[in-house]
Formats: sequence, C-alpha cells, structure tokens
Amino acid sequence: MTQELYYEDLYSMIAGEKLGVGIYRKVGVYIPDLTLVIKVSEDEPIANFLDYRIWEELKDTAYAKWVTPCVQISKCGVFLLQKRVEHRAKSDYPKMIPPFFMDTKYKNYGWIGNQFVGCDYSGFSITNGFNGRMKKAALVPFDVRHARTILLDDAAV
Repeated sequence: MTQELYYEDLYSMIAGEKLGVGIYRKVGVYIPDLTLVIKVSEDEPIANFLDYRIWEELKDTAYAKWVTPCVQISKCGVFLLQKRVEHRAKSDYPKMIPPFFMDTKYKNYGWIGNQFVGCDYSGFSITNGFNGRMKKAALVPFDVRHARTILLDDAAV
C-alpha cells in the first residue's frame, strides 16, 4: 500500500462532507468535531504549514480577527485542523478587505459568527499591507476544473 493510499484511507475515516478541493489540498468536515474542518495536503503540505504558521503569528494580535483559527497540525503537515467557517451569498461579502488578503476567491473566505475571515490564507503576503488600511474587495469565483486563478488589483484603497 502506498503512502497516498494510507492518507486517503485515514481521510475517509475522519472526514465527512467534502467542502472543497483546490490545487494543493482537499477540505472536509472533521467528523469527531463538526465545528472543525480537516485540510489534507498529501503532495504539497507547505500550504498547511503556512496556514498554521500565519495563525500562530497572528493569533495574539489585532489581525487575528481576520483569520480562521488553526487548531492543530500533524507533524508532517499533511493534516491540518481549522475552525469551520460559514460561506454566505456573494452579496453578503464585504466591500473592503484587509490588503494582505491576496488570493481572493470566494471559497477562501467565510464567517465565524458575524466576523468575516480568511479560511485559506497560505497565499497571504505578510509584507503586503499590514498597515491598517482596507482595500477594495474584488472577490471572484474559482473554477478548479480549469485550474485558473484570476489575479486581482490589490492596490490599497
């Protein structure tokens, strides 16, 4: 049995409803705690490591309110547990977002309670705009079938 099959076997035991699939990882509801998601990144765990590290660095700052809390990461980075967000209608998304939100696909954002948060922030640019200003929220859909990403104008407003 290959390592990928072990990961898939474990994932099938602990992940419920599939919430998303991206280029580097897949996300499902974490069955033992439905308030969490499990992100699996078999080939490129760097995305999980980046999410976790960014959370660890921001969790005690004023910026923590903008990012979904990470709960735990496996030693190899393949598995990441993160708080589950609620996705809402596109019309509910804010008009202005922090400038460090770089990968602005709708699915990368959601709500925990009434707070709008990024839930896939491994694409953050830490050096791009931790200055308190907001930028125009030009959120776009993402079509993973064609693996296309639309780049946005991220100039601060």
